[in-house]
Amino acid sequence: KKNYWALLIGNISDDEGELRYNIVKTNGKFEKMICLKPSEISAYPDTRLSITKYNVIERLQKKFTWVALEPVTGRTHQLRLHMLKIGCPILGDRKYFLKNPTEFLNNQKNIFEKNNLFLHSRSLLFKHPYLQKEMVFYAELPLHMKKIWKFFEWNENFKLKK
Repeated sequence: KKNYWALLIGNISDDEGELRYNIVKTNGKFEKMICLKPSEISAYPDTRLSITKYNVIERLQKKFTWVALEPVTGRTHQLRLHMLKIGCPILGDRKYFLKNPTEFLNNQKNIFEKNNLFLHSRSLLFKHPYLQKEMVFYAELPLHMKKIWKFFEWNENFKLKK
């Protein structure tokens, strides 16, 4: 199981859920993917179902949501696309959401460094093949995310209870 943390622009209405969308690669110079509407799926023979589970950890007014994301499938850009599809793009996503991130932080340039995506591979859990026990590894937040977590007074050592 992989667990990611993301800082989303906007507010997810449900505290937890599962997102299921078909994803397909677009034609073009740069690799870019899109989520399809159910009515579009038959037009793309190479489309693949992608599934993401999410849990809201914190909300900041209606401006930001800190979420834990668990990709059930592993499609290219799946987490970025799913968050964009539900109207809450990941802060700093310059590929799929081109707005300047500082405008969402009231131009707090001192805590936001340009070109940083606020998506972090937080933990990895697997059953050890020889020891037959669950192993969990955590990755520390990168500096650009630590700054925001400190600014919002969020606990960077938070662990989901699930």
